[in-house]
Amino acid sequence: MKYDYQKYFIPIKEGNYDIKLKFNINIKDSSYMFAGCKNIININFISFNTQNIINMEYMFYDCINLKKLILFPFNTVNVINMEGIFMNCKLLNHLDLSSFDVKNVNNMSSMFFNCSSLKYLSDITKWDNNNITDISDIFYNCKSLNNLQRFSKWINKNKEDIHILLDTTSKIWCMLKLNEISNKQNKEQLNLNLVALGFSNNKIIIINLLTMEIYQEIKTSSTVYSLAQFKENSKYLISSLENGQIFIYQLINNKYKQFQILEKPKEIQRGEINKVITLNDGNIATAERGALSIWKPKKEKDLKFEFFKEIITEDDTCQLLEVNPNIFACAIHNTRKINIYKNDGNKFPLLGQIKDVESHGYNSNGMTKINDNLFCSGGEGCYLYVISVKPIQIIQTIIIGNEYYDDYIHFLHKSYDEFIFTSIGKQIIQYQIIKDKNNNFIKLEEIYELEDGDDNSDIITTEDGKILYKQKFENTEQSTKLILVKYKQLKK
Repeated sequence: MKYDYQKYFIPIKEGNYDIKLKFNINIKDSSYMFAGCKNIININFISFNTQNIINMEYMFYDCINLKKLILFPFNTVNVINMEGIFMNCKLLNHLDLSSFDVKNVNNMSSMFFNCSSLKYLSDITKWDNNNITDISDIFYNCKSLNNLQRFSKWINKNKEDIHILLDTTSKIWCMLKLNEISNKQNKEQLNLNLVALGFSNNKIIIINLLTMEIYQEIKTSSTVYSLAQFKENSKYLISSLENGQIFIYQLINNKYKQFQILEKPKEIQRGEINKVITLNDGNIATAERGALSIWKPKKEKDLKFEFFKEIITEDDTCQLLEVNPNIFACAIHNTRKINIYKNDGNKFPLLGQIKDVESHGYNSNGMTKINDNLFCSGGEGCYLYVISVKPIQIIQTIIIGNEYYDDYIHFLHKSYDEFIFTSIGKQIIQYQIIKDKNNNFIKLEEIYELEDGDDNSDIITTEDGKILYKQKFENTEQSTKLILVKYKQLKK
């Protein structure tokens, strides 16, 4: 129901619709009351009886020129729906909701959606949120809002699934769970709760999963396609970029500082670097258009790198995975092949190929290791493969959905407790690794399916049995948020 506000209010300033209440009214539903009132600049509630109102959804929706809204005192003790109440109030910069009592509210989804100028919001962390069942997109594009991370803690109070609120106006391309670092002599120390995120707007954000706060923000020169760390020297963080550069950061006094920028010689530059990984021998490998490249330290035990070798592939290289210290795999876009290479430190000979597998998409993590002989790979359609490197062969093919499923496996991830997670479309599927009594691999078996992911959701798991994944906001191409939720754990 959309109300005609002129029945209840009189303009104080002609044309600007600076309004106050004409008389006291008693209603139960104020939904859409001011929706679409695009000329209103100032609303001052003086004698509006709200004690019986149950539904306030979209009450001020699309008041795009509203700059001042005085809601004190507002009695909301009986309200159960506040969905989109301030949605698209783009010029509103100050909002005092200290009189609100939300203990009966169950829906706050999109409550401040696209309030892009909102800087001050009264402390909502004192609100009782125990009955709220839908709080999705509550602060979407509130890019000016102070204390966003503090509000994030309140959102997640008493909730198993945690919504992590960041700069949602850009796309998260990749995620990396950072390794623990402890070096008291050099004052270098990181815990296991940090995750690095690569964004489309030329930055890396590191967040703490325990406090849900931003630990550090790092500027880059281009979109961050991939992130990696050295296994034996975790104080370095590596990023591959859309512009073909590799940025290496060093941990100094608990913060990452720029250490080195790598570029290939101009005559063989190939544009964006889709994937970067570190190898067990301390080298770096990158996946590019029509090639993969090896980078080595200039001197032994020196972390300053230089370009060493380019290995030409038949088509664009989109994925890399070190299966064991002597072997790494490379997925080739559009050729339906996976190349298996020997890491001999010099020539990197091709050991063999897996042919007739579905092609892999760009900028995804569609490969993950099971053990030193087995890895998983996914591609277009609905196919998930388990591949061995000795001998080189497919040992299991899993069809997800049906053969006409128009999507592809974007990400694969192995958890600390021996589960494989994959994302395809909006689904995140959990597989158990089935072994025999001698601990030999038998097969992957699906045990759980979550239909809540992003269309290209990256996946990270934590030691305490949680999964972190991306979720795209509806009707947007660039914006993403993060969800941290407990996954299914089997009794041992």
